[in-house]
Amino acid sequence: MGPAPGSRTPRTQQSSARDSRYRPASPTSATADSSDRRAPVSRVPPPRCRAAQQGHRRAGAAPARTLAGGRPDRSAVGARVGAAPGPICSEHRKGHRRRHASRPSSTPDLSVGGCADGAGAATPGPRSRRAGEMRRDQFEHVIRAAAEVVEDEIVVVGSQAVLGLYPEAPEPLLTSLEVDMFPRTRPERAAEIDRAIGDGSPFHETWGYYAHGVGPETAIAPAGWEQRLIKMELPPISRKLETVVAWCLEPHDLVLAKLAAGRPQDRLYTLEAIQAGLVDPERLRLGIALMPESHREPTRTRLEGALAEAARAG
Repeated sequence: MGPAPGSRTPRTQQSSARDSRYRPASPTSATADSSDRRAPVSRVPPPRCRAAQQGHRRAGAAPARTLAGGRPDRSAVGARVGAAPGPICSEHRKGHRRRHASRPSSTPDLSVGGCADGAGAATPGPRSRRAGEMRRDQFEHVIRAAAEVVEDEIVVVGSQAVLGLYPEAPEPLLTSLEVDMFPRTRPERAAEIDRAIGDGSPFHETWGYYAHGVGPETAIAPAGWEQRLIKMELPPISRKLETVVAWCLEPHDLVLAKLAAGRPQDRLYTLEAIQAGLVDPERLRLGIALMPESHREPTRTRLEGALAEAARAG
């Protein structure tokens, strides 16, 4: 018999009843009436997700297939990666780009392979050169990066070799974006330089100039040019090397190699070097006798033509 109407329930019974509400029901006390169970919650995607899904379906993307057990079929998911985004997704991406467009570039002051410039030497900023000119600091940057790749001394035989002796060489001599070079002790590793910091590499895309790995036979220069190279010593990029050593083709040997090549840009290079007083005409004439025999007469003819043109220009 329950308590009489109006009578109070003892406090201990109230506490026991209240505590029982927070205890998990035992398996034996669970009711069998299905009407007491809560209906499963239907998870409806937010409006933006529904719109995006509808956009994908309108674009022709097939719904993802499932495997036994309800697991998603990864092959079906991968096939939808290239599907056109729905309208909501497109607007979201555009908004994301607008929000982040004004952020400053986070390009680190690195030269190659993510190695910080631990030596503290100044590294030129990305694409900071003037149009059509490579500065001395950028020239050094390429050399130091190449030395980091092959861990060897570097020999420079291209147009930019003039910067080895003349850091402030005239701009017309510095129009090339590439630095022709090869490792001194293992020239066959020049291909590694090309792959790491050559034309089209991330290095090139970041800085706007690059290295061109070549062989020693590229320079058609007077005999003994290896003994006349101009030595440069530079700080390394990382601690892999104590010092970066580069050897640049001597200007007279460089000009004679240009004359032997005989291209229009080589004629202009020779004319500018003569007019700027970087080379002595008499030393050039003497150097022709040391050229490979098949190149002597063509080189002599081109040299005399350049000297005559320089004289007319005053």
